[in-house]
Amino acid sequence: MKSMMRRTTLREIWQSLGRYLAIFAIVAMGVGFFAGLKITRPVMVESANAYLGEKQLYDYRLLSTLGFEEEDVAALAAKDDVRAAVLHGDDMVFLPPRAAGGGSGSDAPQDAASREARLSGTGAFCLESFKVSA
Repeated sequence: MKSMMRRTTLREIWQSLGRYLAIFAIVAMGVGFFAGLKITRPVMVESANAYLGEKQLYDYRLLSTLGFEEEDVAALAAKDDVRAAVLHGDDMVFLPPRAAGGGSGSDAPQDAASREARLSGTGAFCLESFKVSA
């Protein structure tokens, strides 16, 4: 009985080979598209984290309605779990300690905006904050 069913199935496929191949191609494209969508988010998060780590962008941005004083920055920078604390206008940016074996050794944030502001000599720039999570 099984061999008869197999022969009938193969005969049906052979008689409508074009339709069978078209359906097979559509299913294959759907599977490929779905696999691409499933891997996109983890890859984008990993790429963004690698970029942010390479550029040493800050991890936390503190905002205050009253503003911060130099003493506030010094107090935060003195903590063991803070790598750098920088005062930008009324905002304070600080970085936790770097993981072992990474980075250039500088304690200041090294992002494109701050490098450009230092090169232009104006000293006025703004750092954006955003969080990438897995």
